[in-house]
This record gives sequence, structure tokens and C-alpha cells, in this order.
Amino acid sequence: MIPMRLNGRWDLTLPQHRQTQWTGGWEQKRLTAMHDTIRPGDVIVDVGAEEGDMSALYALWAGRFGGVVLVEPDPRVWSNIRATWEANPGIAPVLDWFVGFAAAATDLEPPEDDVTWLSEDWHGWPACSYDEIVTDHGFRHLDEQAAATPCITLDALITRRHVDYKMPRVDVVTIDVEGSELEVLKGACAVLDEARPVVFVSVHPAFMRDRWGQTPDDLRRFMLRHRYQGTLIEATHEEHWRYDP
Repeated sequence: MIPMRLNGRWDLTLPQHRQTQWTGGWEQKRLTAMHDTIRPGDVIVDVGAEEGDMSALYALWAGRFGGVVLVEPDPRVWSNIRATWEANPGIAPVLDWFVGFAAAATDLEPPEDDVTWLSEDWHGWPACSYDEIVTDHGFRHLDEQAAATPCITLDALITRRHVDYKMPRVDVVTIDVEGSELEVLKGACAVLDEARPVVFVSVHPAFMRDRWGQTPDDLRRFMLRHRYQGTLIEATHEEHWRYDP
């Protein structure tokens, strides 16, 4: 783990191999927009946390009185996420996590007591986060691996720790899932309608088309039905959108 300055602005300690990722900056307009949106004390839901670099940035901005909810389907990268949190004391805590996909429907197979996916300590980290840090992990895709990976709707994830199942406060949702963006949002109707967070979506038009037969316009129409207006932040290797209620 080594200290780094991300995009020339924000200091975090990250696994050493992530230095290459941030050389020259990364998604600068999107991250600036998120920085300008996230306030101290905010609750952020990060769908597609990958190695946790950006997740930790959101936690840095939210501060220790905020919180993050992390969703990442690849058990191999959870060691990187846990190591990053432990190396950066004072950032917002992890309020909840899910080793699996956020999807349009919940299917918790393999069973929840499978330690590959879940920890015996409800308030701790998943068991897979105690493996070695990985430097080359690739991506898991909902359309390819849902049958072998637990899936949960965001509505179920956000309310599952609340006895009365009322929607708690959610301030920001960010989604980067390699083409499955609309499938994630289909499972977040209550979050959108009741919590009314700002939503950042990294849209992959080619993956949406090839994997799901969907388009960015389908996503835009879905968000309009939930009374959200979209603004394009930038279009580099993908389209980064901000949706406001």
C-alpha cells in the first residue's frame, strides 16, 4: 500500500499496482461532478465497486459521519477493497456490502451461508476479503454469470438491515456495471421513488446493445418515468450521466 494523489487532487493510500491506473488521471469530469455533489455525512451506494479506489474517494468526501454501501460481484477483489479501507482511517465506514450482482430480481443462490460470498460476522467484511491482494482480476458480467453468483435488487439491499423495511436515507447512487445499468435500475424503483438520490450512471452503449438488446434511450425513458432528468457529464470510453430527481 502506498500514498497516491488521485487526479492531482485527492490523497489516498492504495495498493501499489493501482498507481498505473491513476497515472495521468482518470474520469476527471465524472469524479469532479461527484465530488461537487457528495457532502460530508452523505450515504453513497456504489454498484460495481471493482477494486474500491473510487469507492474510497466517495468515502473520503463523505467523511467519517457518512457511509457507503458496496456492491461488487468478483470475490477476488474484495481483499483490495478491505485493504484500502484499513489503510485510510477516517473515511466513511462501509455500512453494508454485497458480494454479487445488483440486478432486477433477487436470487441469493449460492446460499447466504456460503463463506465464499458472505462473512459469518454480519458487521465485518466478507470472508473472501481476507485473501491476497490481486493485481489482475478482469470483470464479471450479469448476463454471463448471474446463475452462479448471488443477485439482489438495490431495493432489497438497502432495506434488508431495517426491521420495518422502510427506505433509509440514500443521497447518491453510482453505477458502473459494463452494460447492465438498466437491469440494476429496474431493481431500484423504491430507492428512486422514495429516497430520491442523485444517480450517476456510466453507460456502455455497445455492451447494453450486445448483452441486453437495450439502448441508452431505454434507460433515459425509465428514469423519466421515475421523474429524473439526465445530464451528460462526458463521453470518453463510455458515457457518464448524472440523473437528478
